[in-house]
Parts: sequence; C-alpha cells; structure tokens
Amino acid sequence: MSSMKNRKLAAIMFTDIADYTSLSAKNETRALDLLDTQREIISPILLKYNGILHKEIGDGLLFTFKTVTEALKCALEIQNRTKKIKDLNLRIGVHEGEVTFKDGDVLGDDVNIASRIEPYSAIGGIAISGKVQQDISSIPEYETKFIAKPNLKGVIQEVKIYCISSHGLPLPKMRTINAKLDRSKNKNSQLKFIIGVCLLSVVSLVGYLVLSKEDKVPSIAIIPIENKGNKEDDFYSYGISSDLISDVAGSGEIRVASLKDIEKIDYLNLSNKEISDELFVRYISQGSLWKNDSLFQLSIELYDTEDEKILWSERWINNWNELPQIKNNLQTGILKQFSLSNENLNKSVASPEAYEYYLKAQQQYDKFLGVYEELEIAKQLILKSISLDSNFIESQILHGKILWNMNYNKFAGYKRTTVILTNEEINLINEIRNIFQSAYDLSEKFNNKRLMSISKRWLGNTYSPFDNEKTMIFWQEALNLALEADDLQAQIHVLGNMSNKIEEEEKFNEVKIILDKKLNISKKINDLQALTRTYLNFGDLHYKIAKNIKYTTKYKDLNKNIAADWIENLNTSIEYSLRALNLAEERNYISDQFYAIRNLINVYMEKSDYEKATKLMNSKGSQLYMKNKKYFSASRYLSDQALLSSSKGDFKSAFEYENKLYDFYKNSKDKQSQIFTLLRLAVTSTHLNKLKNAKQYIKEVQLRASERGLQNEWLYYRIKMLNYKIAKIEGKTINKADVIKEVDTYLAYLKTQSKLYTDYTSLGHLAIYDIYTLTEDPELIKQGYNSIKKYEKLASLADIKEDFVNNKDYYRNLIIEEYNKLFKK
Repeated sequence: MSSMKNRKLAAIMFTDIADYTSLSAKNETRALDLLDTQREIISPILLKYNGILHKEIGDGLLFTFKTVTEALKCALEIQNRTKKIKDLNLRIGVHEGEVTFKDGDVLGDDVNIASRIEPYSAIGGIAISGKVQQDISSIPEYETKFIAKPNLKGVIQEVKIYCISSHGLPLPKMRTINAKLDRSKNKNSQLKFIIGVCLLSVVSLVGYLVLSKEDKVPSIAIIPIENKGNKEDDFYSYGISSDLISDVAGSGEIRVASLKDIEKIDYLNLSNKEISDELFVRYISQGSLWKNDSLFQLSIELYDTEDEKILWSERWINNWNELPQIKNNLQTGILKQFSLSNENLNKSVASPEAYEYYLKAQQQYDKFLGVYEELEIAKQLILKSISLDSNFIESQILHGKILWNMNYNKFAGYKRTTVILTNEEINLINEIRNIFQSAYDLSEKFNNKRLMSISKRWLGNTYSPFDNEKTMIFWQEALNLALEADDLQAQIHVLGNMSNKIEEEEKFNEVKIILDKKLNISKKINDLQALTRTYLNFGDLHYKIAKNIKYTTKYKDLNKNIAADWIENLNTSIEYSLRALNLAEERNYISDQFYAIRNLINVYMEKSDYEKATKLMNSKGSQLYMKNKKYFSASRYLSDQALLSSSKGDFKSAFEYENKLYDFYKNSKDKQSQIFTLLRLAVTSTHLNKLKNAKQYIKEVQLRASERGLQNEWLYYRIKMLNYKIAKIEGKTINKADVIKEVDTYLAYLKTQSKLYTDYTSLGHLAIYDIYTLTEDPELIKQGYNSIKKYEKLASLADIKEDFVNNKDYYRNLIIEEYNKLFKK
C-alpha cells in the first residue's frame, strides 16, 4: 500500500511543559496525570480551531492549522485555560511554512523551525517566527515584541523570533534569552572545543568534579536595611544601604543588584526565593536598624537561595560615635563570605556628625530627577558634613558630583556649541576640579584605589565639554586604577564614557573594541543595566556607521557591497536597540527605554520608514511618556515627536510638542535647552506663517543667549536664515550673495567637526529647500534631487522595498516637485 504525501502551506504549533523532566523525576505519578490533564483540556480547543495533533513527543505536542490566526487563537485559549493548573506550565511556539503531510505525520524544515522557536517562549506565553509576525502585523488585537535573531540548530535560513505581548501574556526574561543567544552564537566554536576536550577528557572530568558553585561570579541583592525606629531616622538605613551596595559592587568579581532595581520590587512582601527570581541573584542580604537614643541596634542575615540556608548572620550594638563603622562592619562581613578582598574599605572614617550629614545628603542627591531644588538641599547638607570633617573622602566626592550636576547644562554641550564662560563660571569649574583633586589626594593617602579611580573619572568628566585630550588622559588613569582595584563596576562606567567620547571623533573601530570590553564585563557579572546600556551604545554606533557610509560614498561608487554594509549596520542597530528596549522594559529602566525608542526612531527614519517610526512613537513612546512625565529623559519623547511631525510637514503638531517641551525645560531650569527649544518654536511659527510670534521667539533667543554667554554656530546660523526667510515672506529684498556666504561659512565650520559634511546636501532636505527659496538658484534643487536619487539607489541596491512615491518626508517631496517643475517641462 503506497503512502499518501501532500505538501502545502500550514501554521505549525509546538507546545512543551516547562520543567516536566524534573517533575517526572520527583513524582512520576503526578507527571503522568499532568499529561492526561493536558489532553483533556487541549482536545476540545483543538477541535474548535480546526487543528490537527500529529505527534506526542514526551510532554511535547506538534499541531498544524490551516491558518495562522486559528493557530494563535488556539494557543491563546490553551494558555488561558491552563495557567491556573499547578505544574502545567506551557511554552508555545508558532511558525508558518510549507510542510509535507505523510501518513498522518508532518515533515519539513519548517517543522524543525517551529520546534526551535518554542523554547524562546515564556512560561504561559507564545513565541512566534518573523513570518507569523508579518502575517498578523495588520491585525490590531495582536501586539508583538522582537526577541532575538538566533542561530537555530539545524536551520540554515535566518529566523527572527517575536513573542505575543498582548492578551496579558507574560514576556520571556531577557537574561534567559541572552543565555540562549550566547549558546547559539558559540555553537561552531563549541564543536571545535568539544574535539579538544575529548583529547583531555580525564583531566576535564576531574576538573569538573572539583569545581564548586562558588567558582561562578556570586550575585547578591543587598535589600535596604529596615528602619525599626522613628520615621525621621530613615536616612540612616537608606544612606548606609546605598553606600554598602556601591562599595560591595566595587570589590571585585561580584554582581550586586542596584538600589534602583531593588526599589522597583515589593521586597518587603516577597520571599527570598521570589526576590532571587525578580533580581536574578543567588544571595539575599537583609537587615534591620533601630536607633534608640545614642545606641544603634543592627542585625544582618545573608541567605543562600540555592542551598536554602542562612550563610551568615550577626548582631551589633554600636554607640553613636561608632556610626561610621556600621557600613564598614557590614561590608567586611559580606565580602568575607565570598573570599573577596576588603582592601578598598574606606579608612578615612568621618566623625559621626559629619557622617550623619553625608547620609542625609546622599538620600537627597538620589532623589534628583531634574528638579534642581533637590540638589540645592543636598548641597547645603554636604557642606555641613565637610565643615565637620574635611578629610572624609566620600563627602568630597559627593560635593563635587552635586555641584557638577547643578551646573551641567552651563558647561556640557556638543562640538557645535561654544559657551563663553563668565569669570564666575570659570571659578566654579576650577572649584569642582579642586574638589575631585582633593578627593583623589585623600584617597591616595589611604591607598584606596577604588576611590582614586572614581575621583579621576569625575575629573575627566569636568574636562569633557572642553578638552577631549585631557578628558581621555584622566579616564585612562581612572580605568587603570579600576583594573588595579578589580572594580568591575568602575571599569564599566569608564569604558562607557570613553566609547562615547571616541565616537564623537568617528573612530568607529576603536569604539567597537571598547564596547566589546564593556559588554564582556557586563556579561561576566550579569549586570543587566550595564548590558542594556551597552546594547544601546552598539545600536547608536551602527546607526552612525550607516550614516557615515551613506554620506561619504559618492553616487558613482555605490555598489551592492556598500549597500549591503549600509543596510547591515542599520539592521544591526535595530537588533541591538530592540534588545536594549526589551531588557529596559523587563527591568523598568525608564531612561533606557526612552533612549532605545529614540535609537529605533532614528534608524526607521534613516530607512524612510516613517510609518514604523510613527507607530512606535504613538504606541510605546506615548505610553512611556504618559507614565513617566517627571523623568528628565521624557523630554526626548517630546523632542522626537516634534521632529517626526516636522519631517512629515505637520507643523501644527510639531508646534504643540515644542510648547510642551519648552514647559518641561522651563520647569527643570535647563536654560540652554530652553534657548534651543525657543528657536525651534521660531522655526515652526515661520512655517505656520505666524511671523509675529516667530520674531518674538527670535528676540527671546537672542536675549537669553546673550545673558548666557552662549555662542553656538548652529544657533547663529539658524537665526540668520530665519530672519532671511521672514523678510522674504514679507516681500522684502534679500541679498542672495549674503545668504550663500552665511551657508558657506556654516558648512566650512561643520566640515571641521565631521567628515559627514561635504556639501549643501549634507545639511539635509530642509536646509536645501530653505536656501533655494531664498536664492532661487535651480542648481540647489538639482543637488537636492541628486542626493535623493543617491539614497534611492543605495536603498534599491540594499533591496529595501520602499514606495518612494509615497515617502512621507515633507521636504524631500517638495524638492522632487520643484525639480519636476524646473527640469522636466
């Protein structure tokens, strides 16, 4: 009897019970009963959605459906029905592809893909392939999130994996995904490694048997010490906990959950195991502090969640004059359990009065979210601490940090910005530098390499807006000291600073090397926030590399290889930015979510995908902003929305966002950003033909820039061009030669700052069109048009299937229309 074969397109679904093998080993009867329960629940649901069960592979099931929507509806109902049943923890993966149906079985590469996708699902969730995601992208009820683009075992083709993020489904934890990605990326090297291991099998086995869990980098959450005393004494427990977390984190190969991460969870109402799962740590430190008159009663407990036992506990009673020793005692006790060096213990112990004011200032400083009044309070408290003990290093460092953050917007800026500092501001900068230098000298006196490194890093920060060479010297010294101190957290901070500074100089290969080091350290100690920010750094880097390719390659030199390099960098930027966004969402890193969205918006606009950019801004961007308006990073959402609206010619919306942005900066007292936003309002008012308003905004910009001593080439150029434009609209005569002279001067300046600026077209479509309207020089439209055709050729060579006729770039379309009028009569 011949077998029946039939090949056709189908939706393929795999399900699997998480931890079933472990359950089966512990309770085989319960495990077998669970399989029966699974069949009873799934059978009627499968019938309802016309699904076919082809295989039962242990606890795993293989199904096919005629359509993707039927498969997903079935998967959703299965998860909804099983989520409350103990131990029936299902993962589901769905893919679509051509399969062969043979004798009741289903075969083909796409079946293998579906089986490889399923492990990327969260327990209770649904993982899908890029093909399925495309199929449902137009169905409003489904929301998806990009997970990864792994090298799947036995799969040659590229597969992108997403998950369903709507319908209340859980999302996979990015630490688990990253572990899978690391394994998939290393599978070829692992194969070679296995061959080598076979030659040394006996040695390797012995080595493996003697390895203990403690050989891994230990991970700990130091839960804020609970204040058992009066409410006004909270600052003791907060400040001591904050310092303890920072100091233990800087003590070598140990990963310490950040205070911000800890404060995001309801740790008072969670068990140690639940805290461990939330923060991805093994050890939990918890304690309490009670101040009673001049005595401090303190208890501490270190719990091992893996071995389920108390590793260490201790109680102290300290007198008031021993207050500065409390943190040192805790730090010594914790580090001792992990055989870590305590050589960076701060020996410049402050007087109890000075330490108390320091703790109050630290708590106040940590409240800072762009509200400068909080920093003023912190400043007064730390000055009081220093007046009581000028040799206390941490007070000196915190003093410098407070002053720098209070005045950051006076000093910091981009290459295009030159601030003429007043004598008062020069004196202030020197004062801040002297504070950090004094902190360094004291740290050196006590041979505290960790605090020496921190002082050098902040010294570098104070030079960063003004002198790249000095900045890098200080940061390199800070890195060397961090390496000597084995302070991995400090190494991460300094490498991040260095990568940003070198990226400004467009030394992209050097940036990659530094970011690779930062990434390796972040992974080594599994620092999820550092990992998130490193992914953001990589995303931004690849976006800038792509822009560099586009602007510096001449039309005649464009080819498939260059286009492939360009699109690969853009896609890599998207991949890293999505990884960062997923991690930031999972861990609730607000600022990093705003940064990731901005990265993605930039790339989508570079690819002329305004639809995706708008959709992202109006969904994730809008939701994030509405929940977190108080965060300083929320300003990026308003700025990006205004820019996106302008690029589409929606100046009314742009004006509304710019007004909100100005109010935001006004409340934050960020004067420099206020000036730039007022200029944006002037530009948009001109587009809306509100010339009276535009003139008033320009007048306000000039007044404030003069008061501020701000000389900014971009600011000066934009004001000049705006005045020309307003005069033109009002029917006044414009000297075209003066316009060209201004543009040439500005372009010459830009060329000294970046190799991206080559000619008028590198100023952008808006600038080209504005200069044309002022000079009426057809050659400018031709240049702009040729620039557009260059991009279209690049996109075509890169196989971007964009509909350029419906491209929503407002100024691009104006240039094309004008070109057609002038040259295609």
